[in-house]
Amino acid sequence: MYNYLGIDLGTESARVSIYDNSGLELATSSVALKTIFPGSGLAEQNPLEWWKAICEATRFCISQLNEPKIVGIGLATTASTVIACKKDGTPLRNAILWMDTRAWKESQETSNVNHPIMRFSGGYDAAEWLVPKALWIYRNEKDVYRDSDFIVEAIDYLVFKLTGTWVSSIMNATCKSNYDSQNKEYVREIYDTLGIPDLTSKFPKKVVQVGEAISNLSNQAALELGIAGHPVVAQGGIDAHLAMLASGKPIPSHVFMIAGTSNVMISLTEKEHPVPGIWGPYPNALIEGLWLLEGGQISAGSILRWTVNKLLGLNDDAAGRMIDDCLKIDPRSNSLLVLDYWMGNRSPYRDDNLRGAILGLSLNHEPIDMYRAAVESVCFGSLNVINTLKENGIDINSLTLSGGIARNPFWLQSTVDVFGFPIDFSDATNMTTLAGAICAAKASNHYPDLLSASESLKVKTQRLEPNLRYRDYYFERFQQYLEATKILTPTFHELTARKSVV
Repeated sequence: MYNYLGIDLGTESARVSIYDNSGLELATSSVALKTIFPGSGLAEQNPLEWWKAICEATRFCISQLNEPKIVGIGLATTASTVIACKKDGTPLRNAILWMDTRAWKESQETSNVNHPIMRFSGGYDAAEWLVPKALWIYRNEKDVYRDSDFIVEAIDYLVFKLTGTWVSSIMNATCKSNYDSQNKEYVREIYDTLGIPDLTSKFPKKVVQVGEAISNLSNQAALELGIAGHPVVAQGGIDAHLAMLASGKPIPSHVFMIAGTSNVMISLTEKEHPVPGIWGPYPNALIEGLWLLEGGQISAGSILRWTVNKLLGLNDDAAGRMIDDCLKIDPRSNSLLVLDYWMGNRSPYRDDNLRGAILGLSLNHEPIDMYRAAVESVCFGSLNVINTLKENGIDINSLTLSGGIARNPFWLQSTVDVFGFPIDFSDATNMTTLAGAICAAKASNHYPDLLSASESLKVKTQRLEPNLRYRDYYFERFQQYLEATKILTPTFHELTARKSVV
């Protein structure tokens, strides 16, 4: 019997799970992470806390088992969470978190780059991505940029901590740094045009396909993690993207949606099929030979948590009771409309300067009314992405949903009802760590490819059906959501421009 270890560096916590060779989770642990919000649109974390949390979680998992034989390690992280550091891994500043939009001006400048590779990102890079953030550091923190040996993704940093080797994931490089995965090279002309021609010197030279072996666990990492032996470390990628492997369907005509702090929808196509407002398609990013489309919402579960904690001031127990009460109320009684753009919009509008709104308030509204409307809005944001894919010719024959949404039955049922079609749901909250284990299984040469490893170790799902009684209501309210967004966009832009994000 042998085991795989999966690591998931999320926004709120670092999670580690150990699996047996059938994909059964044997032990799991998560350690909370602290996010700093220095200003509007800004979000940072301390990279040193990531490694400390991963070591703590790993040691706990190992303590629950009788000398597990870990033969492979796979990992996934948020993206683009960007670190500027020395070659020995010493950070020069806090990591700029994926949701941070301080580089929105730099993002706009990437639209001036005239190169064929930019079509994979719809003509420009999002403010969330590595290149605009690196350009922001270059302009605003010149000492940090000058002194950094590497400006990398969180996954690159953690791979270095695990192996002592600097490499990049083809997924992160292709989806977030304009890497040409067809010709296997960074496109120097892009960085030249942006005025940072030496940026490629701050990237790891080697780019590794998802599921391929990188190196064995280093002596130092094994000691700190409490792992016996030196298991192979497999290349992983972006958390939500990688988690598609755990669905068992990393194939065309299937959408994998992971709903949590943010929401991400992933679809694969056999040919290049661009969709306006959707990132990609990216060649070879997950499965070699397939194209990856990425849509999503920057803020989803984070909006619901904000509503509960900051707006309504409820503790966890009170919030749980309110969620139970929401399930007993006919959604058609809602008279509020919320727009879910607290941190801007990732897709389909690609607008970093949209902001949230609560419309229709009167003195008779109760806290539960505002929470119900917030949940409904997040669901509308998800539907907007799905509809955009369908309306642009992407076949969707099935959809698998998972993530932190499993802990919120009202959000889950509302999503199914708003979508209006059956979905396959997994209540496994560790699909990303399982995906890491799938990568580890492939890198350990226990499977010939990722598809076979995915099929063998996939999670179990259940079919959820929508309540069609609410179809007309949700259709009408969704149209109001779209119209309100259109009308208020100029106002959001004006409000955002009044206050600098730095």
